[in-house]
Parts: sequence; C-alpha cells; structure tokens
Amino acid sequence: MIGSLSTLIGIPLNGVGSGNMVDAAKQLSPHSQLEHRGWPPYLVGMGLSVVGAVMIVNGASEYQNANSFNENGKVTSSLGTGILFSLAGGICTYVAWYKFSASADDATRVKNTIKVGAAPLLIPEANRDGYAKGLQVSLAF
Repeated sequence: MIGSLSTLIGIPLNGVGSGNMVDAAKQLSPHSQLEHRGWPPYLVGMGLSVVGAVMIVNGASEYQNANSFNENGKVTSSLGTGILFSLAGGICTYVAWYKFSASADDATRVKNTIKVGAAPLLIPEANRDGYAKGLQVSLAF
C-alpha cells in the first residue's frame, strides 16, 4: 500500500523535476535538441487506470446482485476488461516513468558552454574632454 502510494506520488514529481532539468539545460545550451517527454503516456495510463477501477467496482457490485448464469458471464467479462484496463494503465504509467528518467538523463549530458565576448567600451571621464576608450571582456557560463 505504501509502495503504491509512493509510486503514485513519485512519478509525477519525477516528471516535474525532469521538466525543470530540461528547461535549465535548454537555457545553458539553446541549440540543444532536448525534449521533455513522458506526460502523454502518463495521462493515458492514469485515464486507463481510472476507467479500469470504475469497471472493476461496477462489475463487482453487479456480480453480487446477479442471479442467473448469463448475467454472471456478462459481469465477469466486465471485471476482466476492468482488470485489463488497469494493467494497461499501469504499464503506460511505468513507460512514462522511464521517459521522464530518460529526459533527465539527456539533460545531464548537456555540457556547460563557456562563451567569451569582447565589446568596445566608452567611459565618460570627468577630468578630460571626451571619452576614455577601452575594451570590455565578458565571460558567460
């Protein structure tokens, strides 16, 4: 129970964290081809899990109220379909977790580029007429 709850909370937190890492890596290296991926399979997985849970609950309540064999057969197929939906949702959720981790790994591989630039600098001087000339060197990392 605690492990399931931790997974349910941890996967979207992993997605948010990896998204922040990808955004930071894009700021460090704007020309990198990084993509944050994982939210579409996560949302599909959550949708399938919810639909599966609803089908299981409805099938179980109908199974308790069923009187004939035909109704029981229909109800058990509803239960089976709900279980399959829940399993498919779990698989999609773990695929999303893998994609979140892959996005974070890609973001950590971006190298910090150091850029050196030079620009002319004119400083007004109080004691002289005109400007003192110079060069401003900047370092960006």
